[in-house]
Amino acid sequence: MLTAKEGWLRKNHKSGTWAAANARRWFVSDGFHVFYYEDNTKSSVRGHFDLRNVTSIRPSADAAAPSAIDLEVAQQSTERRAKRLIISFVTAPDDMASWLRLWCSAVHPRYVDEKLKPSADPALHAHFNTAHAEQPAPSAKLNRFSRKWSQTRVLTPRASSKDLTDQLDTPRETPRAAPPPSAAPPPPAAAPPPPSAAAADEDVTFEVTVPEGVKPGDKLQATTPAGVKVKLVVPENAEPGMSLTFTLPKGGEKPPPPPTDQAAIAIQSRMRGMKARKKEEGGGAGAAGGAPQGPPPTPDEQKAAIALQSQFRGHVVRNEQQEQSRLQWMEYYKQPHVADFEKARELAVSPEEEDAIEAAKMIWADEEARRVKWFKHYLDRGNLKEAAKLVVTPLEEARLIMAQVRASNGLCACFVGESKQALEARREEKFKDAIKLYEWDIAETLALSAEEIQDVEDSKLRVDLMNAAKVKGEFDKALAYTITLAEREAIEASRAEVEATLQSATAEQAAAAAKMQARVRGQKVRGEKEKEKMEKASIVVQKQFRAHADREQEEERRRITWMHWHLQQKEFDKALELAITKDERQVITDAKAKAQFPDLCKCFNLKPRPVGRKEKFIAAIRNYDWDTAQLLAVSDEEREDLEDSKNRVAWMLHYTADGKKEEALALAITDEEKAEIESKG
Repeated sequence: MLTAKEGWLRKNHKSGTWAAANARRWFVSDGFHVFYYEDNTKSSVRGHFDLRNVTSIRPSADAAAPSAIDLEVAQQSTERRAKRLIISFVTAPDDMASWLRLWCSAVHPRYVDEKLKPSADPALHAHFNTAHAEQPAPSAKLNRFSRKWSQTRVLTPRASSKDLTDQLDTPRETPRAAPPPSAAPPPPAAAPPPPSAAAADEDVTFEVTVPEGVKPGDKLQATTPAGVKVKLVVPENAEPGMSLTFTLPKGGEKPPPPPTDQAAIAIQSRMRGMKARKKEEGGGAGAAGGAPQGPPPTPDEQKAAIALQSQFRGHVVRNEQQEQSRLQWMEYYKQPHVADFEKARELAVSPEEEDAIEAAKMIWADEEARRVKWFKHYLDRGNLKEAAKLVVTPLEEARLIMAQVRASNGLCACFVGESKQALEARREEKFKDAIKLYEWDIAETLALSAEEIQDVEDSKLRVDLMNAAKVKGEFDKALAYTITLAEREAIEASRAEVEATLQSATAEQAAAAAKMQARVRGQKVRGEKEKEKMEKASIVVQKQFRAHADREQEEERRRITWMHWHLQQKEFDKALELAITKDERQVITDAKAKAQFPDLCKCFNLKPRPVGRKEKFIAAIRNYDWDTAQLLAVSDEEREDLEDSKNRVAWMLHYTADGKKEEALALAITDEEKAEIESKG
């Protein structure tokens, strides 16, 4: 069974709320390990945790997070929460079910919310415990000073186990649908059957304490209160005194079966005992042709046996039909033109079938690598007709179109296959479709002119701003960024969902709101009293400050008068020493340039304006325009850069106001900042 998966998901930032900050990350789930990276190159890890240390997995309580779950991860083998993650599947809605099946099966059943328990697969849970029980657990805290992740203890240690419970002679599972047509190459008509593992309604969790003298790898034998014997393998890093937990299907608390089923079970039990005694005694009176031992079955037992045999014969026929359907679908998924090996592996029921699927996958991977290699070879050599035969993905089609467009400038249409006008029209159509579908890699490949390259950057920024506004609940602002009907419908749907959630407040929420209002009113009264105290204190401070303010106003008037006088006398250096604001320095600099180069064309004085999003972001930080920089920040690094810049400027101004010139100069970056600090020194 598949215990690994990777793909794009979105998560919150540093255990905060979804509206505060969230980012797209490349998640890699391998066994019990979950790592998430900056992008799909996996070069920069942003965090990790172990599914055995998850103490809660449930639907997200954050209304701003679309299609999301909440994960709480413990640390140091205790249930104390170390990290809270909000993970949204909005980037891959089709994969949400497979992600939930994978994680809900790996997390201990006691920590899975009731709403998500249908996503858990007991067979996959057992496979996790068998295949990955000895995996070391990565810590939930990222160590930024080491390239190797740190380990931690496991909250719910696992051990490989076998199903030791006896099964009934007759299967009890529900018969499946009829098989599809027998032809394998086309997709079967019937829906594919679900995985064959049957899940119990509930699991019972047991704990075993590791005794003294036991080492990792040793086997422990335990007996449950119901009398079931279980063998456990002591996992790695287990120490004497630690508790090992394991789960078994909950069978002892089910309601008693009806009288007919009880009679059938009694018959089966009696028949098993007779067979066992015959083997031990070498044949008894019944084998020699005499009368059978024991009392004859009652009429109820005979009726139950007849009904059970009738049901079993029909069930066998349906099972045979379902088996044919399963094999046909599995062979269909293994075909090279389908290559959906994950679904084929879900239908496998034996190690031999899984090995056959893995072998088919390896053959397909080799063929795919050869195809990609030859496609690149033909594309580099200009053999576009042969390259066109090997195109499979939309990105490869975009690369072929660009090669054809470039080749059409110097070749006849007979070599390329289409005229230059037709190729250009097809390129523009694919380019516009890629932007509408947010396929940025294809759009960047098809962009030919500087305007189209800038269009891609602007579109990416527009979509990021639209999504950020939608996440924050600013739907009117998000609608202002939309350009297509589908985007507007998606925004309106999100607005309707949020409004419906807000309107569905329960009586408990109303009571909680009343308590909160009472608390707020009390805080408001205390705040008014504090405000009154502050006003009285401010009156005293204002009296002391007025004289100081008058002196400062007089100094400011004298500074401006002398600065203008030096400017009129063309003493620009002295005027710059008295300048404080950027506008004053700009006026003096322009006057100085005009005096030095009076005949210079004005077009040479034009400063290059920022073009792309990054340039605008840098310019906003240099101009202390924090609101614009906040809107332009996209990645976590840019948000951290913005916060660092705001703190740096705040401390620089604080040191400057206190007369700490050296500390302020240590924080200055630009020449304007240094000149301003020197002028005030």
